[in-house]
Amino acid sequence: MFSFDVTQKTKQDVFYHDAHFDAIIVGGGPAGLNAALYLIRKGKHVGVITREIGGQLHNTSEVDNYLGFKHILGKELSDQFLTHANHLDIPIL
Repeated sequence: MFSFDVTQKTKQDVFYHDAHFDAIIVGGGPAGLNAALYLIRKGKHVGVITREIGGQLHNTSEVDNYLGFKHILGKELSDQFLTHANHLDIPIL
C-alpha cells in the first residue's frame, strides 16, 4: 500500500543524529568512493551521500582500461565498489 506520509522511512538510517564526521562525500561514483577510502585510511570518520553506488557507471555498459581491469561491465565494477565500501563499513545514505 502506498503512503503519502513523507516522514515514513523506507530504509534504515545509517547516519545517526548525534554522529560526527570529519568529511561527508557527496557522490558514490569512482571519485567519491576513492576519496572516502583514502580518508578512512588516514583515520578519518567519513560518510557518503549518494543516490546509488557507481555513479555514471550505471549508464556505461562496458569499461575498458580501468586501473586493474582491462575490460569490465559497468554494473560489475559498481558491484565491486559496493563490496569494497561495505568491507570498510563506510556509512552510506
